Amino acid sequence: MSSKSRQHVAHGIPALLSEWKTPETVEAILDAAKDLLVMVLDHEGRIVHFNRACQQLTGYSLEEARGSALWDLLLAPGAVPPTKASFQEALCGTPTELETLWVTKEGRCPLVSCSYAPVHEGSRIDYVVQTGYDVTARYQAKQKVQESEAVIRAMLETASQAILAVDGSGDIKLANPAAQQMYGYAANEIVGLPLEKLIPKPLRMTYAAYLKKHLSQHPMQGLSTRLEMNCVRGDGTEFPAEVTLSSLSITEGTLGVAFVTDITERRRNEAKVLDYQEQLRKLTARLLASQERGNRQVARELHDVFSQELVGMSMEIWSIKENLQAPEEELRERLAELGRKVARMAVDIHRTSRNLHPAAVEELGLEPALRQECQAFEQRSGIPIELIVTDLPSDIPVHVALCTYRVAQESLRNIHKHASDSERVRVSLLGNADGITLRVEDTGDGFDPNSVKNGGLGLISMEERVRLVNGKLAVQSEQGEGTTLTAYIPLGGGNDDGD
Repeated sequence: MSSKSRQHVAHGIPALLSEWKTPETVEAILDAAKDLLVMVLDHEGRIVHFNRACQQLTGYSLEEARGSALWDLLLAPGAVPPTKASFQEALCGTPTELETLWVTKEGRCPLVSCSYAPVHEGSRIDYVVQTGYDVTARYQAKQKVQESEAVIRAMLETASQAILAVDGSGDIKLANPAAQQMYGYAANEIVGLPLEKLIPKPLRMTYAAYLKKHLSQHPMQGLSTRLEMNCVRGDGTEFPAEVTLSSLSITEGTLGVAFVTDITERRRNEAKVLDYQEQLRKLTARLLASQERGNRQVARELHDVFSQELVGMSMEIWSIKENLQAPEEELRERLAELGRKVARMAVDIHRTSRNLHPAAVEELGLEPALRQECQAFEQRSGIPIELIVTDLPSDIPVHVALCTYRVAQESLRNIHKHASDSERVRVSLLGNADGITLRVEDTGDGFDPNSVKNGGLGLISMEERVRLVNGKLAVQSEQGEGTTLTAYIPLGGGNDDGD
């Protein structure tokens, strides 16, 4: 039975009770209403009749209910005052309606929509009849709809992705806060705006045709389409976006739904990755070329310096052997010169060995090895150098010490090559429990770090060394202001995989 039919029947109940004199007939009629709840109350609110629908809903039989006050038998405590008020109004001749919670025999609490109306005998009111029906299912369905709407609203409000809903004519019907922020419109500005306003002018005709085709598809067939395109903000600026189009059916027709993600940062990161890959490719080529040059230089030194020196000393030894009868003073001078040649060769071999692999770092430690390097730099360049060491940890991992040493060595090599006009150089090693900070300062002419970084192997190789141990490298330099290189190397950074 529909709600209108129930209301029509309920309104006729008081008249039925007034006109029919046979209780059995009236009772049979009331019990025939399967879902209409009917009870007859006397002047005190006690139950006189309790139809079958009431009995089925509450679990009380007519015998159990008859004589009990309505508010004592069926009502939850909070429902008593409004029910008594409605009952009193009906006793005064005014029909009333309200929704109230009943409590069944089993303890359930159905929601009942009730009407209270007087039963007249002439001018006298003999009874009050309550009619109603169980609206629990309707209320629960309404609650579920409201909860679903609240969830959807919360999702729209908190979504980081811009969400736009568009009708068949291309007008925006919904825009969540993320969309308002992304496009730079207030809520009252973007709703009702043609979606084409958010598309660059050259793409608008293509977009209009695409949207019409998309919305003409059945929502279940359309599913979703993803594309990348430029969008336009309210101030006219453009930004790249990833747009996923979907559609859904509503009473008024089909809505197009667009999920928009600003991919400006993604594009920027992709460009950085491509640039970094290109730099790595160039770096690899330079490193291979540098390795070949280094190999040639070592081979040249071995052949042109050490090999020839050894041959010369060998010939000198044979010459001394053949001339042992020469004056003692002459032999002594020749042997002294031979000793000086051997000492010079030892120095050259030590320098070459240190350039290939700084064994002193592993054998003596970072500070002594770096002190040797600074002394050698001062002797080669003639530039005064100061080494400052503060709070250096006693137990430094070998790979951290090697990285620090190599960066300092490369920095000094660059100073000797490019900043020979420097009046002084200062190398600082500052340690703490977490890592080591190396700072190399010179007073030369300075340079543009960006231009050197794009073409120089030295700075790039230092950056790569420091990056491999999870450290950081910074270079500050200006024309005429000298240069400061700072490297921070964590003690636990990277792996000990050799130099």
